[in-house]
Amino acid sequence: MERGRGLAVAGVVTLAVVDVVLVTWAFRPASFDDVASRAGLPGAESSSDAAPARPPASPTADPSPSTSGSAVAAEPLRVVLAAVDGGTAWVARTEACEDPAEVWVTTDGGGSWSRSDAPGSAVRVRASSGTEAFLTGGDEACDLSLWGTVDAGGTWGSDTVAKAWSRVPDDARAVHTAVDTVVRPCGRRDVLDLAPLDDTDALVACAGGAVRSTDDSGESWTRRYTVRGLLALGLRGDGTGLVASSTDGCDGVLVVPVDGDGRSASGTCVDADPEPGRVAIAATADGDWLVVGDTVLRRADAGADWTATESRLR
Repeated sequence: MERGRGLAVAGVVTLAVVDVVLVTWAFRPASFDDVASRAGLPGAESSSDAAPARPPASPTADPSPSTSGSAVAAEPLRVVLAAVDGGTAWVARTEACEDPAEVWVTTDGGGSWSRSDAPGSAVRVRASSGTEAFLTGGDEACDLSLWGTVDAGGTWGSDTVAKAWSRVPDDARAVHTAVDTVVRPCGRRDVLDLAPLDDTDALVACAGGAVRSTDDSGESWTRRYTVRGLLALGLRGDGTGLVASSTDGCDGVLVVPVDGDGRSASGTCVDADPEPGRVAIAATADGDWLVVGDTVLRRADAGADWTATESRLR
């Protein structure tokens, strides 16, 4: 139904192009950081309450410059972010399955954003350029679906979600894997965020602060580290990157760099006004991105200050 509406605008030719791109993405090598074969769907559950294989690290950081404020409640993300590089990023924001997600794209570092509506809700977005991306989310029945675009969200075509990692839109504890199974990596706790690394490896942020990982397509999960006030993950393909958290000592969002085992350098308290489920973060080789509500912030490298982009998400 939603797919038909998009195709009525673009025509059969656009659908053919979208389908070709989605299939091509699904078979690109891992070094491309697959834009379409890393999402997830139905199957077995795995326990997440087992003891970790090694003592987990606990990233900490200096919350300066702001040292006051109260922590924001952690909720599954309702805004998702994909950064291609320091200038190009996609943001999708959603409320419920019956409400199509709003999608924004920038190619000029946030100086301007183009806005469109997705065919359904969004729980993950993955992009390879300023025009090509896919997102996973719920259709009108809240069934997990995947849509792709090759024209910056102007039109969307649907494709199979079987090979995609994704959170599940109607089950906050579930993750769909790239081998078409559904697992619960956080046990009885909600999955706040999902960071796929490749077809077999992924990390999740669990309510309560645990970061768990799998290297066998979701069959088993191990606690890697714990982050107090954990909100979101912004990890590169090697598992390094950034985590966003909210603590009583930071009046804003605390951004902490982490390596693959959770060891951290000094973090930064970013002056912002976070809301539950409305904080997303991404790290790239030439710039980092942070979404807090309607505000998008960037920095050129780890030593630079976070600054708000010229345009907000409207």
